[in-house]
Amino acid sequence: MVWLKTDGIPSHNLQTIMYTDEDNNSDMIGAFCKLLFPWKGHSNGIIVDDYGTEWLVQLTNGKEVPVYKDEVFIV
Repeated sequence: MVWLKTDGIPSHNLQTIMYTDEDNNSDMIGAFCKLLFPWKGHSNGIIVDDYGTEWLVQLTNGKEVPVYKDEVFIV
């Protein structure tokens, strides 16, 4: 995913700085989280890896599941 940062420059004189979420891919590893949609009754876990658009979450039952980033709450 790529975001564009404009720093308030008017659109007719637009200069952009491009960066990706890969720059901070390890910031959330180790964070406690809760799944928006429980997996087989389990929703609490820890983020163990970053797959770009998904995180690998280890649930409290030990199962590791890939989950889209917008389907995870950081607690």
